[in-house]
Parts: sequence; structure tokens; C-alpha cells
Amino acid sequence: MMSGILVALVFPMVIMPAIGVDGGKWIALMSVLSILALPLTLLEYYFTKERVTEETQAVGEERIPFGRQLKAIFTDKYMLIIYGYFLIYTFGSSIKNMSLVYFCNYVLGTYNDGITQTLVSVIGGIPMGIGIFAVWPLAKKFGKRNVTLAGFVLYAAGGLVCWIFPTSMTMMLVGQFIKNIGGLPCAYVFMALFADVLDHLEWKTGFRSDGIAMSVYNIIAVAMVGICQGIFNGLLAGAGYIAPEIINGTTTAVVQSQAVKNVITFGFVGLEVFTGVILAVLLIFLSVEKDIGKKQAQIKERRELR
Repeated sequence: MMSGILVALVFPMVIMPAIGVDGGKWIALMSVLSILALPLTLLEYYFTKERVTEETQAVGEERIPFGRQLKAIFTDKYMLIIYGYFLIYTFGSSIKNMSLVYFCNYVLGTYNDGITQTLVSVIGGIPMGIGIFAVWPLAKKFGKRNVTLAGFVLYAAGGLVCWIFPTSMTMMLVGQFIKNIGGLPCAYVFMALFADVLDHLEWKTGFRSDGIAMSVYNIIAVAMVGICQGIFNGLLAGAGYIAPEIINGTTTAVVQSQAVKNVITFGFVGLEVFTGVILAVLLIFLSVEKDIGKKQAQIKERRELR
């Protein structure tokens, strides 16, 4: 909720119009936020308690070598699918997030107008707030994989609406609303699918690989942000993007060329049309839920026999 308020309301309506491209003001702002965040981060660290269950601290349990765990996760088809899924999704969403401000400034609205980004973020993001109440009942009835797959079809359809009408605020809001409804299962169900894959892996190998599996997951999450930033900046530079400048104490932006606008539009709404379709197809092969109940029962039996 707090990140949503900051991104959708405070930054576009108050901070960005006031700061513009003044580097000193941005450094001051980031410093204040960092100073506020540090004690809260330390509180979280020192007061987080890990609750270890009995089955994870069995006496005499074999310590599994790192290489054996690594081989296990990279030779399992479901784990490879889930990593491919996460890599593609992270690539598309990272480029989209980087494109948001540029799109609102140069394609849909005017530079730091204080309202365009707010409307896109708030109206388009409403489903993310209320959707958690609908996603899990649907996932229980139709399956997590199936609901997520159907969601990505909507995701691609909503993105296509936005891509066709990038300069229409009405159509953009409609498309974003549809797109974010489609993104609900991914936001709320993905980690449960990942947990099913981890259970499948334990059933298959006889040991847990959660730590190394999550490490690879986090490597993808961190590395893709830097890679995507480089790709997006390269595309902007190649298209001839002209950055705003401070002239007589005021941030002044120029009208960008059509080539730049096309790059920005593709980054914000076009790319995820393709990633949505690819992810929907990829999920067809993620059939781990089919017999996960039986596998989990067998895992429980094994633990009870130890």
C-alpha cells in the first residue's frame, strides 16, 4: 500500500514536478529516504524470528553437497520452466517499469504534468488491491497453473489495447485495467506454484533444495534489473532521445521524435504483449499440480519413517 501511494500519488504529483532533473535535489531526497529506511530495516532484521519445524531439524540428516543440489535443480524440467517463466516475466515487467515515466511524459501526457502517471498507476492498478480476494478461490477451483495461464491471455490482450491506442487516456486506462486483472494470478499465485515445484523436487531427489533454488531466483531478479536498464537506455539512445535540461533554473523538456516515442511505447505496453503470450504457452508445460498431492503425501510418509 505504501509503495503504491508513493509511486502513484506522491512522486508524480508532488516530488517529480518540484525536482525535475536537478541532481542535487535528487541526491538530497534519496539521502532522506535512506536515513528513514535504515532504522526500520535494522528493526526488521533484529526482530524477525525464524520458526524451524521438527522435520527440518531431524537428527543425523545427511548434509547435501552444493553441487548435488545445483545439479538437481538444473536437471528438473519443472524447475527449468519456472526459472524461464520468472526470467521472461522479470524482463518484460522491468522494461515496463522503466518506461512508465517516459511514456507518461512524452507519449500519453506532457512532461511532469502531475496527473498522467497518477491516473495510469491508480486506475490501472485498482485490480491489484482488490484482486487477492478473488484469485485464491479461482485458483482452488481451476488450479493455480490454469488461472495464471488464463491471466496472461488477458494480460496480453490488455497490453494490445494500450499498444493500439497509446495516446488515448480512456483506452489506456481500459487496457491497463484489463492487463492488471490478468496479472493478478502471477502476483498472488506464482510463489505457491514455485513451492509445488520445490515439493516435486524433494519427492524426486529425496532432499530439499529450497536455499539454492531461491538463490537462483534472486540472482535472476537482481541481474535482470541491471541488464534491462542497459537495454532500455541503449534503445533510447539509439532512437535519439534528448534528455531534459535545466534552463534558467527550470527543467525544460523537448518534444521527442516519433522514433523515441515508438521505443518508449513498445517498452511500456508492446513488449508485454509478447511476453504475455510466451508465458501463457510456457505454462502449458508446467503440469506439476497434476499429482502434487500424492507426492506430498509420499514426502510426509518418508519423513515419518526417519
